[in-house]
Amino acid sequence: MNCDDSNLCTADSCYGGVCQNKQISCDDKDACTVDSCCPSAGCSHTPLNCDDLNACTNDGCSSSTGCTHTSVSCNDYDACTDDSCCKLRGCVYSPVNCDDGNACTADDCDKAEGCSHKCVNCNDYDECTDDDCDKKIGCTHDKVYCDDYNVCTDDSCEANVGCVYTPINFNDTNACTTDTCDPVKGPQYTLVDCNDNNLCTIDSCCSTTGCVYDSIPCNDYSLCTEDSCEEDRGCVFTDISSTCDDHDLCTTDYCAPDRGCVNNRISCYVDECSVDTCDPAVGCEHETKKCDDYDACTDNLCDPDDGCTYSPMDYDDYNACTYDDCEPSTGPTHTPVDCDDYNACTRDTCDNTYGCDNTPIDCDDNSKCTIDTCNPSSGCVHIIVECDDHNKCTKDSCNCETGCVNEDISKTCEYDDKCWTYCCDTAQGCLSHPVDCNDHDECTHDSCNPNTGCVNTPVTCDDKNACTKDTCDSMDGCKSTPISCDDDDYCTNDACDCATGCVHTDVSCMITTNVLQKLAIHLVVVNITLYPQMTTTPVHMTFAIRTKVLLICPEIVMITTCAQKIPVIHQPDAITKMLFVMIMMLAL
Repeated sequence: MNCDDSNLCTADSCYGGVCQNKQISCDDKDACTVDSCCPSAGCSHTPLNCDDLNACTNDGCSSSTGCTHTSVSCNDYDACTDDSCCKLRGCVYSPVNCDDGNACTADDCDKAEGCSHKCVNCNDYDECTDDDCDKKIGCTHDKVYCDDYNVCTDDSCEANVGCVYTPINFNDTNACTTDTCDPVKGPQYTLVDCNDNNLCTIDSCCSTTGCVYDSIPCNDYSLCTEDSCEEDRGCVFTDISSTCDDHDLCTTDYCAPDRGCVNNRISCYVDECSVDTCDPAVGCEHETKKCDDYDACTDNLCDPDDGCTYSPMDYDDYNACTYDDCEPSTGPTHTPVDCDDYNACTRDTCDNTYGCDNTPIDCDDNSKCTIDTCNPSSGCVHIIVECDDHNKCTKDSCNCETGCVNEDISKTCEYDDKCWTYCCDTAQGCLSHPVDCNDHDECTHDSCNPNTGCVNTPVTCDDKNACTKDTCDSMDGCKSTPISCDDDDYCTNDACDCATGCVHTDVSCMITTNVLQKLAIHLVVVNITLYPQMTTTPVHMTFAIRTKVLLICPEIVMITTCAQKIPVIHQPDAITKMLFVMIMMLAL
């Protein structure tokens, strides 16, 4: 018997004349495959999809345990980045902030060593500035004050050499003066000495030509002198006024030509810038007046006409970035203005003309994937936009130019296999369900073809036995009911051959004397028993006779069966005659 149902997913066998088609197991004991069976191809083992849609894991599979998800190492061995991992984008390397908040250091980062802070070079190569550095504002370049407190110089500063003190031009273009300059008083013009050491000349000076030597008359028209002239002595006026000397150097002793001796008090006054006294023993004494008011915030000067002057010093450096002040004990100070508003969200600078400028910094990183804000204490903050829409059917990412992108990935859940239905659940992601091919009909074999879908193949109920009638019930399945080979002909032996079906073999109706004797005896007995009144119908009587004979003489069944079909047997008269004949034959 051929029990092959042409289905590679069943094990076909025959037991007790009935085919058995049991479903086979396709389990390959490998947790990394999805095991299924196709009737036309047999078992298949599809690799398991272990992608957990997490860029921070390495997805693999163990034959014993199934999917594995090992954390990715995001260490880029760069001390200048903070290493982290984002499920959507994978490894993220954010630059380390090496700003130490010290404007006097240059902050840098080395991949091996990390942050470094080297001192900045504040040298502006300008000899006219004092270079320094402030931790808050960085390099400072304060202007050098080049006042040498010498009124005889023009004070200036040159970037390459520093302070320059250029002597002023104090030439008065007067040939009769010797021009000098006093650091405190300024230009001094001393009359030229035109003495030619010839006392017989009158020495004078012309502003354009210089000294002039004119002969002098030695007549002094004074009664107090004897007039003469000697070259080495000049006019000699023999002073007869010696008797007028009072030996007081603070008086002028002379002899007035018209009056005689005169002793006038001399004046030692020079100007308002000297302290003039007179000592009778030595004469006039002159000390320079000290014009110091011990206030470093005033200009101490002396005017020959007015004396000491103390003008307030102009200490304004005309720089809006300094606080200008003056301490009487130390002098002018120019303190840099502190423009730090202690707000990391502003850029603090100072303009020499307008002063402090606290300009808001621009925190825009030109990325739609961050929310750009500024924290006054720490500065710019770039918060990564949360693009997770909590939908497992979308791939969430971010485009720096357009922002969040939630790409529909539900199409990736579909495969070209009509034996499964695929969908995407927003909470769970891709789901697959086997197609239910059960048509609830036991007369079909239900299977599925990945290319065409459900296949409901009619069951073959042929048990290869010609002695059964094979049918199929949609509820119970195949049934093999034994067929009846009774041809209602008592002259044939009815049997059944499994290969060919019913067989009807002719029965021989010849009766031997011995048999007939037995038959007659039994028939007589039966007749007497069953028909004392002859009230039973012929059909019943015939059946009773047959049955009795079967019970008593099994060996003559075929004879009685044949006898039943003799037409006369259905007539009561004929039966009587047949019994009579049998009795007669026995008597013979």
